[in-house]
Amino acid sequence: AKTALMAPQGYEIPEIGPLNPRECKLAGDKIRLNIITPSVDKKHVFGGIATALKFYYEVCEKGGFDGRVIVVDAPVFPESSVLSPEYQLVKPEEHADIPYQVVPMGDRYGKTFPVAKNDIFIATGWWTAYTISEVIRWQKATYGSAHPLVYMIQDYEPGFYPWSSRYMMADSTYRSDIPVYAVMNSQLLRDFFDSKGYQFAKTWSFDPKLNDSLVKFLPAQGTAVSKKKQILVYGRPSTARNAFEVLIYGLKAWAAQQEDIAEWTILSAGEQHDDVDLGNGAVLHSVGKLSLQDYAQMMLDTYAGVSLMVSPHPSYPPLEMASFGVKTITNCYDSKDLTAFSNNIISLRSCAPRDIAAELTSICNAYAGSGIIQTSESYLNSEHTFETIPQELADVLRQ
Repeated sequence: AKTALMAPQGYEIPEIGPLNPRECKLAGDKIRLNIITPSVDKKHVFGGIATALKFYYEVCEKGGFDGRVIVVDAPVFPESSVLSPEYQLVKPEEHADIPYQVVPMGDRYGKTFPVAKNDIFIATGWWTAYTISEVIRWQKATYGSAHPLVYMIQDYEPGFYPWSSRYMMADSTYRSDIPVYAVMNSQLLRDFFDSKGYQFAKTWSFDPKLNDSLVKFLPAQGTAVSKKKQILVYGRPSTARNAFEVLIYGLKAWAAQQEDIAEWTILSAGEQHDDVDLGNGAVLHSVGKLSLQDYAQMMLDTYAGVSLMVSPHPSYPPLEMASFGVKTITNCYDSKDLTAFSNNIISLRSCAPRDIAAELTSICNAYAGSGIIQTSESYLNSEHTFETIPQELADVLRQ
């Protein structure tokens, strides 16, 4: 979806097509919490969108708020939606005073949607923050007041682009004239924003937790598990910040110097792509996006891993791999250094291909046939992913 949006289309930036509001009244003074999300379709909802929806549900529950999901990039098909059955599909032109709604606004040209005085909005990506900010300005002009924007910031999104119009527009959402309640995905990301001088009306942060479905397959802390001569990499060619080209160059340099190269299997997970000839008889085999059960088993079997992320966010795969006893190479970025998370993580300050190759060679030459499960209790406590933030935010919004 993002690739299609980024395709050359004249001078337009399609994802910031305006959301046009119209007046409506809700019964009494009840608060309705609205989340602006690109999609609710099963094929799109993982990672950041899944985290944002989970957070939204918890705030609705803690605050006793009505809820509305506004979908801005993809169609809504009830049969493939991840939303619970209580969410009823409501067309933009309809006025529906029902507790839980999903409103499709992907095809919004010439359409309006109802906005009440006590509608509160949660943005989930820079373009959703950009478009809904105009709605909040309209809300204030129309009703005399408006609530702050709740902004889930899960990465430094200007970094998704070259220095460009999108870079500046993404950056502008962190400097808004509208009061912003920022909820940041990790203390590392919050530290990065602080170091760059960004300021928000209120800020919270939560740290990543291991997915519940992966926890089920994780042996006890300190357990030694048998490992194959297998390398797992996080390979996403379409996502620039995962540095696929550097990864491939590093693997080729490693393959050229690894004496027992014929004994090693090299797998790429995360996105389906063509297999890559690494030279010296080695091939990077793509396994695409795995089920969580298959992913867990692959990590249990794997001795070494490489997962790169050119971003201040810690990224989930290196934390997952290290927890499952995989000797994992990742990269530092600004103040991000994951070394303290686990003895299984090697975080490179310099991440040229030769650096990756040298570290991977060192790991493979020390192959011991097993790996040690190592993680922290806080990382496993996914029942409270957001800690006390949903309750604190709900209390503030009720005021």
